Amino acid sequence: MTTTITGAAGINRVADGADMPAGSVLQVISTTYATNTQTTSTTKIPVGSACSITPSATTSKILVSISGVVRWGNNDGGYVSIFKDVAGAGYVELETFSRHTNYQNHSTGGYNQGQHITLTYLDSPNTTNVVNYKMGISSWGGTAEWLPNNANGDRCVIILQEIAG
Repeated sequence: MTTTITGAAGINRVADGADMPAGSVLQVISTTYATNTQTTSTTKIPVGSACSITPSATTSKILVSISGVVRWGNNDGGYVSIFKDVAGAGYVELETFSRHTNYQNHSTGGYNQGQHITLTYLDSPNTTNVVNYKMGISSWGGTAEWLPNNANGDRCVIILQEIAG
């Protein structure tokens, strides 16, 4: 397809109603937040702020990318996952990623440094209703902490990209 740009100002958007080819990025939404969350749950639970997107078509896919810091207490570990909520129906787990562990700090018995976690998932929500995504964490028996606002200035970012189906 050829696109002709005319005029001194050029163009700044695709005309309404134009069909973008499959695989095109239709919209990008991001949320950055800095609220720590702790849990002792051995069941994965959604934590932190949600990032919301409203797909333009039921055939669209959503590329979910989540990045942030997680840490577990002394001799503990847990799982990380991605949760989804469609139109306020309640969060369901989309995907569990491998367990992550921090090893015991033998000198102090306290927390070890957090692990930077990056999760990526391609979702097919099959809806044009609002879809909310959150990070999920669990602990094997101690305390798990989602640390987007620790002393080192780490932040959590969730990026959602709608991909044309």
